[in-house]
Amino acid sequence: MAAENAVRELLQTGTFLILRETIKKEKDTLRGFWTTCIAIAKEQERMRYLKGELLRVWGEKWVKMAELDKEIFRLNDQLLEQNRRIHLEANLVEKQGVYPGQPTLCLT
Repeated sequence: MAAENAVRELLQTGTFLILRETIKKEKDTLRGFWTTCIAIAKEQERMRYLKGELLRVWGEKWVKMAELDKEIFRLNDQLLEQNRRIHLEANLVEKQGVYPGQPTLCLT
């Protein structure tokens, strides 16, 4: 009987309706909270994927740069060797008056 009286009192005063509206608002708030949490989790997953892609691309670029560095050093070594040969030939011309590839005359 006391429970029936309490329910009647809640219905008459409108407290029950206020409680029901409050509960409904709380459920909507909770639903919005979980929707936001799911959206954040999806965004975090997307950011992890993009970070992985970025690291992969950077890695490829670093490998390519290392290959280019090797090629630059190889070409530099070739140029140094050519420069050394040119200087040797220039010294030969200066000292002996003989040009590379020039036929020499032998007087016997």
